[in-house]
Amino acid sequence: MSTGTTKRLKNQVKLRATCEKPVETRKHIKLYLEFLKNSTRWYRNLITILSKSYGILGTLTQLVSTDNASPITIDPSVENHLELVSYHSLVHLGDLSRWRVVEKLDKNPLWGPVVGYYDLAILLKSSIGWGLHQRSLVETTQKNAVKGLYYLYRSLTAVESYETAVPNLLTQIKLLLKQLDKEGNLSPTHESDTSRKSLISWFLRLHAVSFSGQKVQQYSELMIEILHSIAICSSRPDNASLFTKLAIINISAEYRKLFDLQRKSCHVNQEPLAKSLNRPGRYRLCQMPTSLLQLSTT
Repeated sequence: MSTGTTKRLKNQVKLRATCEKPVETRKHIKLYLEFLKNSTRWYRNLITILSKSYGILGTLTQLVSTDNASPITIDPSVENHLELVSYHSLVHLGDLSRWRVVEKLDKNPLWGPVVGYYDLAILLKSSIGWGLHQRSLVETTQKNAVKGLYYLYRSLTAVESYETAVPNLLTQIKLLLKQLDKEGNLSPTHESDTSRKSLISWFLRLHAVSFSGQKVQQYSELMIEILHSIAICSSRPDNASLFTKLAIINISAEYRKLFDLQRKSCHVNQEPLAKSLNRPGRYRLCQMPTSLLQLSTT
């Protein structure tokens, strides 16, 4: 089915909100759902056929049934092509599953298959930014700003960076600034732990304001709050993942800023984004994941 047909079907799904033509709308919703299911089967069958013909890639063993058959040794001459085709198929499978969830086409929409397909694609080819970008869409849809920024920055700093992520990154920063102006804070609603909520809120505030080029009001006081939150959260080993994401966001932002300056096509202010956290803050963020992991194994 062509891209134009797909867009028309998706537009028909959105007619549900108006209910102007309920019979026609239900018909098109059914047609669109059938298209998504058939497309999903097609891509899964493609991966299965390739795996049975050329061998199963290690990351796809949970997706492809071997039927107790003897494993096929993958020919090195076709391995890269096999990885690329499988990678594209997995990202498309993630997209198809995500559309079903976003449009609420199922009685009980589930994000599990969406995340599963994207994560398999990332595991297969982490050097390509496309899958990382699509993964960020899952997090931004669920209002998880930290994970959304994390995957967006990873998509932009991958070996094969996904430049389409740039406008989406700018959009996310604008949304954070808008929320900050409206509510006065960026406290995540999905977090129940007070210390984590505080750290995430202060970090997002400083990052969004620094990214936009605005002057950071009461910078010293803000840094004190962030470093205090880091100190509190560092006592818990289960915060290693959070610290890793915050550190990667900060380092990736600095890298992208310098990269954009070199290309003379910068999208943000002319001061390197390294100032979004001063040296002590950046050092502590980078140090925390290792320290917490060591603590968790003792």
